[in-house]
Amino acid sequence: MKKILAFLVVALLAMPLAASAWSPDGDVTVIVAYKAGSGTDTGARLLASQAEKYVGKTLIINNLPGGDGKIG
Repeated sequence: MKKILAFLVVALLAMPLAASAWSPDGDVTVIVAYKAGSGTDTGARLLASQAEKYVGKTLIINNLPGGDGKIG
């Protein structure tokens, strides 16, 4: 789980650079491979709320738990 959170932090830090080159047409769905309310889900929601400022669109968290994270 720490690796996933570290990846999300790095992704958030890269957002200002990537956002200038990436402009989505609509809302963005973020897939979290663990159940709602888990530490990973909470971290993803916190990062998504900050990333929305750079992306300019709503980031929707979609939890797909099961299969030990393989489904998501």
